[in-house]
Amino acid sequence: MRLKIVCQFVLLALSAHGHAGETLNISKEALKARGLPESLADYFRDEPRFLPGQHQVDVVVNGQPMGAMTVEIQDSGALCLTQALIQQLRINQPSEAGSNPDSCLDPGLTFPEAKIFYRPNQDKVELVLAPERIRNAKVDQLDTLATQAPAFLLNYAVQASNSQGQQQNSRSYSADTELGVNWQRWLLRSRQSFSSSSTGSADWRSLGSYAQTSVDSISSSLQLGEISAANSLFSIPVLLGAQLFTNQGLAGLQSEGYTLRGISKTYATVEVRQMGSLVHSAMVPPGPFTLNNIMLLNGRGDLSITIKESDGETRDYVEAISPLYQHANTQSSSYSAAAGIIRKDGLYTNVVTLGYTLPLGSNNILQSGALLATQYQSLGISLNSYLGSGLSIGNNTFFSRDAVQQASGWQSTFNAGISLWDGSSLGISYGETSRQYRDLGSGTPLAGSNGNLKQRYGLSWSLNGSFGNANLGYSQSHYWQTQSNQNLNASWSKSMAKGGFVSLNLSQDNNKQLLAFISVSYPLGERRFSASLSGNRQATSANASLSESLQNGSYSINAGKKLNGSGESLGGNLQWTSHLSNINLAATAYNNSRTFSGSAIGSLAWHQGDMMAAPSRVAETFGILTVENAPGVRVEQPGGQVWTNSQGKALLTSLPAYASSRVAVVSSDLPTNVDLKHGIQQVMPSFASVSVLRAQAKNLEQRFIRVQDANGKPLPAGSAIIDDRGQLITILGPEGLAFLSGSRSAAEYLVEKNQQKCSFKLPEQTIANQEIGSVVDVPCLPANG
Repeated sequence: MRLKIVCQFVLLALSAHGHAGETLNISKEALKARGLPESLADYFRDEPRFLPGQHQVDVVVNGQPMGAMTVEIQDSGALCLTQALIQQLRINQPSEAGSNPDSCLDPGLTFPEAKIFYRPNQDKVELVLAPERIRNAKVDQLDTLATQAPAFLLNYAVQASNSQGQQQNSRSYSADTELGVNWQRWLLRSRQSFSSSSTGSADWRSLGSYAQTSVDSISSSLQLGEISAANSLFSIPVLLGAQLFTNQGLAGLQSEGYTLRGISKTYATVEVRQMGSLVHSAMVPPGPFTLNNIMLLNGRGDLSITIKESDGETRDYVEAISPLYQHANTQSSSYSAAAGIIRKDGLYTNVVTLGYTLPLGSNNILQSGALLATQYQSLGISLNSYLGSGLSIGNNTFFSRDAVQQASGWQSTFNAGISLWDGSSLGISYGETSRQYRDLGSGTPLAGSNGNLKQRYGLSWSLNGSFGNANLGYSQSHYWQTQSNQNLNASWSKSMAKGGFVSLNLSQDNNKQLLAFISVSYPLGERRFSASLSGNRQATSANASLSESLQNGSYSINAGKKLNGSGESLGGNLQWTSHLSNINLAATAYNNSRTFSGSAIGSLAWHQGDMMAAPSRVAETFGILTVENAPGVRVEQPGGQVWTNSQGKALLTSLPAYASSRVAVVSSDLPTNVDLKHGIQQVMPSFASVSVLRAQAKNLEQRFIRVQDANGKPLPAGSAIIDDRGQLITILGPEGLAFLSGSRSAAEYLVEKNQQKCSFKLPEQTIANQEIGSVVDVPCLPANG
């Protein structure tokens, strides 16, 4: 018992003393006087250590949390590396592992470059290994938290409006819903739409139902039902059938990501950022390092590298991505194949479509495809090339044959883009279609939607500089049988000092009508004031609004007036995100009419008898987080902010498949006396899986006591308080004062110093209602043994 007390006391001293690497001088004479082995001084001298035995700790490898695990600490204080632990940590199995799966490997001999940081005060062990030691197979991480039970969901978006005027009133309602099931990496989705109005009209229609799963062995996805073809070359209506296509997320796991090389002086943390976002972080040992399989946001943005040395030095530099990675690694080959029928106007058309994407060298991407339907065939080819110096060109060409109309033709489009100077770019496009070309656009080859198009021109230009951002776009189309049309859009915007913003937009349609819109906004404390002027030759209107962002929503008040006629408007809008739904309410008064409208967007999910709600749509891959003893707490996840319900369950609406996602409980929502375990977790699900995560919010009873002897005198400072399980709780301070956190009222506590012992229990009726800052006197009676 005394050995355990002293060990725990030393651990407490180490926690307060400083960081690893500092020396703690422990008196061997003091240990000897207590009858304890002098070896304890050497055991705790150089760094914090766990007591020998089993411990439940959080393990971190090269800066990546691996979760809570039970580990064994040897008598020497070193971590026991068993084959099972090495496998669990996803470390490449060393040749020295031997045949005994339970034998302890010496970390220093097995991984000579490794460094292990023991954090007993945090219940954490951190390992830093050479990056090549870590298995580069993210598939191992998939579905480790997936449930095998089915999960049901409902996504909804409902709207209602009521208009009141001098002559008539009207009401309308609409609802878009999506029903679904996720079960063992299969999903089923069915979408519906409903609308009605006060005129008596009502409409309900099915928008499609399909099932989908992933086929990991060929990095593909399989869809069955009413589907949209994945072949991007052709415009194909929704068809009833099946398709198989490359799953880019799964394919990315098996392809090589970006490779980064560098040198660190000490055990360092390397952070890689792209476009301001952290895309990779790892700890590395001293010397040259190589980080493989870094998944970037795109293949064009430069990388910002930060190396944080353990001695406090920080080094930053920028690395440009090579064209080889841009055009080979990020644009890997893929395929799609679909077959089914299209129903249009009571007629059925059989459809088969095939597509394939292939990188050609490092600067070219070739796409090809075929579309075969009843009495209709089409072939397509697309080639896009990057020529360097910011210049890229592309061409799409299609050939069609319509047996019904005895028409065969072609269509070709050309586009080019170039970066002129910093912040400036220019793009042009040209397309031409023969008179006999047809496509499948409307669902049957009898009505080709592009059969009338003859030529199309396009021009775009953008410039970003100190004067602001400017954009210009112009397009013109000519048809074989009808008149041509044209469209012009221009915009300019600039941020001003102290949060101000100004923008100008111009638009001209085919009727030569020029519409102008200019707006200015400026913050007024917590609120923002905006004013705008819009109009054309016939009418001009002025508007002003005041808006403010709230903790879980926003509101705005606006007023408007026609400047060349009668007409005034006054309205307001309230957007509020509750724990259950995203609510939007609006009211507008215009002359003698009034309009009120409201909408709600959200989702519901059921899993093993529990129902959860969220203020956003549930995606194909989602999850469920249980935070024990913590209802109404915010949770941050890739799909946005959600809350736990009365049972402490939160619906994680969107977890990207085959990617690592961070799920974090907002600890500031919890009381200060709550201890949160596993509040931040990483999850990497496969497509359509439902990840089940668990965190624990444990309520800690906090008490401020003064421990006294039988005569009412405070016990001496430095006395150890031990609970009935032999665990050191704290050390008495001056005047016998102690702060107990997480202690149990029913437990009996032992106080020991200089071979003197006494015991006490906490008075429940007094402690339960203790005021903050007050001190409770607790008598300690002599104890035997």
